[in-house]
Amino acid sequence: MRTLSSIFTFPTKYIFPVALLLGIGVAIFHSMHHAVPQAVAMQPMPFHILTLIIWMGGVGYVFWFAYQLKRVRFDGTALYVSNYRQECRIQLADVDHVSERRWMRSRPIRVVLHQPCDFGSDFIFMPTARFSFGWDEHPIVAELHSAILAAKNSPRLR
Repeated sequence: MRTLSSIFTFPTKYIFPVALLLGIGVAIFHSMHHAVPQAVAMQPMPFHILTLIIWMGGVGYVFWFAYQLKRVRFDGTALYVSNYRQECRIQLADVDHVSERRWMRSRPIRVVLHQPCDFGSDFIFMPTARFSFGWDEHPIVAELHSAILAAKNSPRLR
């Protein structure tokens, strides 16, 4: 069985969001409460509120993205999807389509299912890293497309 997910899936899902929350939160708190009094007096209060809103929005987005990430393994006939607590097996014939977010640096892959599994009707995983020239498709996407097509055309399913 081969792991399709990046080795950075676990840190991206569980470690990075907490580090971002704490690191930037402490920096913002420190800058608001330990700055030179004249500098703080010159900044209007809405600036501090805006800074907190932007920080909460950024951290919220990171937590939302990280929550969706799954670890995916592939054995040629099925996908094994895990959130590191539970795992479900998904037959390739149950996959509706696979797409890639090429505009994001991690190039996450989204798999949409015909029927929901334990993780819902779709899931996202970060593929293994590779060198790329811009907008070309990740080889894992092409591999999944061909495996899904072969599974749907298999005589066992007719």
